[in-house]
Amino acid sequence: MTDLHFIRFCYSIAVDIRGEPMRQTLAAAIVALLGASPALADANEDFVWATQIAAVIGSADACGFKLDDAKVKALASNKIAKMDSGTRSNFYATLTLTPNELSQLSATAKVAQCAMQSEVAKREGLAP
Repeated sequence: MTDLHFIRFCYSIAVDIRGEPMRQTLAAAIVALLGASPALADANEDFVWATQIAAVIGSADACGFKLDDAKVKALASNKIAKMDSGTRSNFYATLTLTPNELSQLSATAKVAQCAMQSEVAKREGLAP
Protein backbone atom coordinates (compact mmCIF):
# COMPACT_ATOMS: atom_id res chain seq x y z
CA MET A 1 0.00 0.00 0.00
CA THR A 2 1.55 3.32 -1.01
CA ASP A 3 1.53 6.35 1.26
CA LEU A 4 -1.18 7.96 -0.87
CA HIS A 5 -3.40 4.87 -0.67
CA PHE A 6 -2.83 4.75 3.07
CA ILE A 7 -3.83 8.41 3.45
CA ARG A 8 -6.98 7.88 1.39
CA PHE A 9 -7.86 4.83 3.46
CA CYS A 10 -7.39 6.72 6.72
CA TYR A 11 -9.36 9.70 5.41
CA SER A 12 -12.25 7.43 4.43
CA ILE A 13 -12.31 6.15 8.00
CA ALA A 14 -12.24 9.71 9.32
CA VAL A 15 -15.14 10.70 7.08
CA ASP A 16 -17.19 7.83 8.47
CA ILE A 17 -16.44 8.82 12.05
CA ARG A 18 -18.55 11.66 13.34
CA GLY A 19 -16.85 14.41 15.26
CA GLU A 20 -14.07 16.86 14.47
CA PRO A 21 -11.71 15.83 17.34
CA MET A 22 -11.44 12.29 15.94
CA ARG A 23 -10.54 13.62 12.49
CA GLN A 24 -7.84 15.85 13.97
CA THR A 25 -6.42 12.95 15.96
CA LEU A 26 -6.40 10.74 12.90
CA ALA A 27 -4.74 13.45 10.80
CA ALA A 28 -2.02 13.85 13.44
CA ALA A 29 -1.47 10.08 13.48
CA ILE A 30 -1.10 10.00 9.69
CA VAL A 31 1.46 12.80 9.75
CA ALA A 32 3.42 11.02 12.51
CA LEU A 33 3.43 7.73 10.59
CA LEU A 34 4.56 9.35 7.37
CA GLY A 35 7.32 11.19 9.19
CA ALA A 36 8.57 7.93 10.67
CA SER A 37 8.57 6.09 7.33
CA PRO A 38 12.13 7.05 6.24
CA ALA A 39 13.60 6.10 9.63
CA LEU A 40 11.79 2.77 9.57
CA ALA A 41 12.97 2.11 6.02
CA ASP A 42 16.60 2.79 7.04
CA ALA A 43 16.28 0.47 10.04
CA ASN A 44 14.81 -2.25 7.83
CA GLU A 45 17.61 -1.87 5.29
CA ASP A 46 20.19 -2.24 8.08
CA PHE A 47 18.38 -5.32 9.41
CA VAL A 48 18.27 -7.00 5.99
CA TRP A 49 21.89 -6.09 5.20
CA ALA A 50 23.13 -7.38 8.58
CA THR A 51 21.22 -10.63 8.08
CA GLN A 52 22.79 -11.12 4.64
CA ILE A 53 26.29 -10.41 5.97
CA ALA A 54 25.76 -12.80 8.88
CA ALA A 55 24.75 -15.54 6.43
CA VAL A 56 27.93 -14.91 4.42
CA ILE A 57 30.18 -15.05 7.48
CA GLY A 58 28.32 -18.02 8.93
CA SER A 59 28.64 -20.04 5.74
CA ALA A 60 32.30 -19.35 4.92
CA ASP A 61 33.80 -22.31 6.79
CA ALA A 62 30.98 -24.73 5.90
CA CYS A 63 31.22 -23.76 2.24
CA GLY A 64 35.00 -23.70 2.09
CA PHE A 65 35.55 -20.11 0.98
CA LYS A 66 37.87 -17.69 2.73
CA LEU A 67 37.12 -14.30 4.24
CA ASP A 68 39.61 -11.62 5.16
CA ASP A 69 39.63 -11.69 8.98
CA ALA A 70 40.72 -8.06 9.26
CA LYS A 71 37.85 -6.93 7.03
CA VAL A 72 35.34 -9.03 8.97
CA LYS A 73 36.64 -7.61 12.26
CA ALA A 74 36.46 -4.04 10.95
CA LEU A 75 32.92 -4.61 9.68
CA ALA A 76 31.81 -6.04 13.02
CA SER A 77 33.44 -3.22 15.01
CA ASN A 78 32.60 -0.29 12.77
CA LYS A 79 29.17 -1.15 11.47
CA ILE A 80 27.40 -4.11 13.11
CA ALA A 81 28.30 -3.04 16.67
CA LYS A 82 26.72 0.38 16.06
CA MET A 83 23.36 -1.01 14.92
CA ASP A 84 20.35 -1.35 17.20
CA SER A 85 20.16 -4.28 19.60
CA GLY A 86 17.47 -6.11 17.60
CA THR A 87 19.58 -6.02 14.46
CA ARG A 88 22.69 -7.16 16.36
CA SER A 89 20.73 -9.99 17.97
CA ASN A 90 19.41 -11.13 14.60
CA PHE A 91 22.94 -10.89 13.16
CA TYR A 92 24.19 -13.25 15.87
CA ALA A 93 21.28 -15.67 15.44
CA THR A 94 21.79 -15.83 11.67
CA LEU A 95 25.55 -16.18 12.09
CA THR A 96 25.23 -19.15 14.44
CA LEU A 97 22.33 -20.91 12.70
CA THR A 98 23.66 -20.73 9.15
CA PRO A 99 26.16 -23.65 9.40
CA ASN A 100 23.42 -25.95 10.73
CA GLU A 101 21.03 -24.87 7.98
CA LEU A 102 23.69 -25.58 5.36
CA SER A 103 24.28 -29.07 6.75
CA GLN A 104 20.61 -29.88 6.15
CA LEU A 105 20.61 -28.91 2.46
CA SER A 106 20.94 -31.36 -0.38
CA ALA A 107 24.34 -31.41 -2.07
CA THR A 108 23.05 -29.42 -5.06
CA ALA A 109 21.25 -26.86 -2.90
CA LYS A 110 24.38 -26.43 -0.80
CA VAL A 111 26.49 -25.82 -3.92
CA ALA A 112 24.06 -23.11 -5.05
CA GLN A 113 23.85 -21.49 -1.62
CA CYS A 114 27.61 -21.53 -1.15
CA ALA A 115 28.21 -20.04 -4.60
CA MET A 116 25.79 -17.23 -3.81
CA GLN A 117 27.32 -16.50 -0.40
CA SER A 118 30.83 -16.48 -1.88
CA GLU A 119 29.76 -13.90 -4.47
CA VAL A 120 28.10 -11.72 -1.83
CA ALA A 121 31.33 -11.89 0.19
CA LYS A 122 33.25 -10.59 -2.83
CA ARG A 123 30.67 -7.88 -3.53
CA GLU A 124 30.79 -6.69 0.09
CA GLY A 125 34.60 -6.64 0.09
CA LEU A 126 35.01 -9.44 2.63
CA ALA A 127 36.91 -11.84 0.38
CA PRO A 128 40.73 -11.73 0.52
